[in-house]
Amino acid sequence: MYQPIPERTLAALLDYSGRLAAALTVGGVAAVVVEEGRGAVGACRAEVALFEPPGCGLRVVASSGGATEAWVESSQASMAEAARTRMPVYRTGGPVSASLPLVAGEQVIGAARFVFADDSDLSERDRALVSLVARQAADALQRARLYAAEREAREEAESANQMKDEFLATLSHELRTPLNAIMGWAYMLRHGSLDEATSARALDAILRNAHAQNQLVADVLDVSRIITGRLRLHVRQVNLRGVVQQALDAVAPAVTARGVHVELASGPGEMVIAGDPDRLQQVVWNLLSNAVKFTPAGGRIEVKLDRAECGVDLVVSDTGAGIAPEFLPRVFDRFSQADASTRRTHGGLGLGLSIVRHLVELHGGTVEAWSEGVGLGARFTVRLPTGVAAGPATKSARPPQARATPCAGGANLHGLRILVVDDEPDGREVVVSILRQHGAHVIEATSAAEGLERLAETLPHLLIADIGMPGMDGFELIRRVRALPHPAGKIPAMALTAYGRAEDRARCLLLGFQVHVSKPVVPDDLLGAVDRLVSGLSIPQ
Repeated sequence: MYQPIPERTLAALLDYSGRLAAALTVGGVAAVVVEEGRGAVGACRAEVALFEPPGCGLRVVASSGGATEAWVESSQASMAEAARTRMPVYRTGGPVSASLPLVAGEQVIGAARFVFADDSDLSERDRALVSLVARQAADALQRARLYAAEREAREEAESANQMKDEFLATLSHELRTPLNAIMGWAYMLRHGSLDEATSARALDAILRNAHAQNQLVADVLDVSRIITGRLRLHVRQVNLRGVVQQALDAVAPAVTARGVHVELASGPGEMVIAGDPDRLQQVVWNLLSNAVKFTPAGGRIEVKLDRAECGVDLVVSDTGAGIAPEFLPRVFDRFSQADASTRRTHGGLGLGLSIVRHLVELHGGTVEAWSEGVGLGARFTVRLPTGVAAGPATKSARPPQARATPCAGGANLHGLRILVVDDEPDGREVVVSILRQHGAHVIEATSAAEGLERLAETLPHLLIADIGMPGMDGFELIRRVRALPHPAGKIPAMALTAYGRAEDRARCLLLGFQVHVSKPVVPDDLLGAVDRLVSGLSIPQ
């Protein structure tokens, strides 16, 4: 038999719907359900329980008309049953209650329970009202969750954009700072306004700042490889003692200039693990450079290397600036710096420690940071497992590219014809000058097309080509060269390019270059690569 809904109940339902629409949070929606929803159906008490986190336990998030525990207990088991069966559960024989599943789309997100003071069973109209209130509650709760997720995503995106803007500003600052010294000293050298002693200092400053700028670019490329998952290790047996000593030698000039004291304490026996010696040295160098940067003159840095139960422990501690407690959990985050303001006293991009953590984890190890606070120094502990790798132990690794040594000037390239193809005049002139100073006969080409013409005119002993060139790039150039008949098609070739990623190197070697050298190039590296390529050739002197 049809039972009309009283006007008072209709008004309560309309008020309930309006308040649900205005509620933007899960807590706010749940509060409306247990208050206005309870009033609309005439219950004396109401509870809302949700799966928190989704798929886990059922937790009461709001209740009215009496206290309740946070997690659903036996007295509220009907809510758990309703959520499990997706069907309403009505209880009589005491306080009458109605427990209904909260279903949003195909997903059960929780349950609502209404308790009535009247002992008589609920009529069909009452049950329909309770079901309506529950359906509206489920829709509003899901909407609130989606709104919260969207707001969180928007805040994360805004934070990421802000972090990106701050990083780009810092990157611009860090790249311009050494560039300022390079351009300033170069200008004064160009105009001959310096005496001999000052000119020597100017050249040292130009080299030092160029190396610093190169290291910044290398760090950015490493982070790019990390983000894209393209950073790979070349694992073999490594003696960590040699790796640590190489890193100490690399930072020795900075240690002397800074006026700090470094102590090395190494345990007995071989410190051999399976790892990539270059990347392990990068870890040690980053930690040491960080310690030197933040330790004032007269401070002390201690490096400890010792065997552990399942591997080797490396500890780098200092008496420097320390780390604030609130920043300590974020010290290994990318682009994270304790002071990113324009008043900061230490430069850098906030990438070094992030790279350290990733490299250590790639080796199956862990790295931890500890500090008692600002001004109380810091300690970084790296734990590396022993691991297993084929091949003999490597006692040392090459120094990072940014710290390569100046040209020794001993190479002899007399009688060697070299074709240099590069569209960038200044970069091409540097390479040509280095080669000519060591006796090579150099043929220049300003484009790949011109390079093919020069190759046809005068068969060189060696081809050195850039990759990024307009019209025809270096990849297409080497393809065409390798398609030529012998002997032109077999000419040794070097890619000398600013494209320095691992995938760039692999592509160069795949298409026909024998050697890939990244810009900026150090003269010794260039001459060494030339020597490797032409060794065994018969060159008239």
